[in-house]
Amino acid sequence: MIGVPVAVLVAAGATPVLALLARRIGWTDAAEGALAARKRQARPVPPVGGAALLLGIAAALAVEPAAAGRFFLLADAGAGELAGAGISLVLLFAVGLLDDLRPGGWRPGPKLLLQAAALLPLAAVAGGRGGGAAGVAVLLGGLGAVNAANTFDVADGALGGVLFVGLLPASPLLAGALAGFLPWNLNARAARARPGEAGPTAYLGDAGSHLLGGLVLLHPPAWPALLLPLLDLARLSVVRARAGSRPWIGDRRHLAHRLAARGLSARALALALSAAALPATAAGWAAAAGGALLAPAALGAALTAFLFLALLRVSRPAAGPGRP
Repeated sequence: MIGVPVAVLVAAGATPVLALLARRIGWTDAAEGALAARKRQARPVPPVGGAALLLGIAAALAVEPAAAGRFFLLADAGAGELAGAGISLVLLFAVGLLDDLRPGGWRPGPKLLLQAAALLPLAAVAGGRGGGAAGVAVLLGGLGAVNAANTFDVADGALGGVLFVGLLPASPLLAGALAGFLPWNLNARAARARPGEAGPTAYLGDAGSHLLGGLVLLHPPAWPALLLPLLDLARLSVVRARAGSRPWIGDRRHLAHRLAARGLSARALALALSAAALPATAAGWAAAAGGALLAPAALGAALTAFLFLALLRVSRPAAGPGRP
């Protein structure tokens, strides 16, 4: 499986190069204006993780084309079907990239419509295979996966760590690309050695979270990794509504924010969230190995939900604006 080391090396090498270029052209995520209340880095950070992942995956598939056929949702897919899925992934990346570049990002309505449009080629592939109901299910499931990933990407390593755990058994190639990027997303300690330079080398960005949401959609054994982000999103929707806000208005009420307020480093936070997601993802691991699913899935989901509540219990609300 030569594609795995290629994915690791290309993503690892591309991230700092893209970050350097992004700084020179002003492609950075800065805590300015309304974003200052929920973004606490001391300097602008390039959101180039999605581009690095895309390069790593593309390079891996270039040297090992057969790996494209291992996408579980496209098992035994023809060239046309794989092309449809690839178009959706690139379009999801583009929607996220435009959101990264647009001051203030997309408004919720247009963003949802653009996500749906990006998923249409993949939904068409699913519809051609399993009928209209399958196409609609992929479209709706894709919207859920992309937005669960996008809303959970609020702290260094949070989304990347959780999805690495979910993708590792289902697709070592995709997990390899994440493994190449994550060290550059978790190296804020080195940056803090210089005053005013706190922050990691790179963020995933919306381009990265959108791409990862689409990739997880293609791998059913990795779907349980989205349970933790979905639990956090459901809790936030209730908390925000009770506070008189709207579910899609960003703030610092996420579980990751609460753990950071407790003093956890980026690496410790990513490890804690990944450990909480592990029981649910174990059901995906069983599926990838061909084992029985129903009982392990229910037990794993229950354990992840318990760990989610336990982390909420031991954490505390983030200080400042957006505090629940």
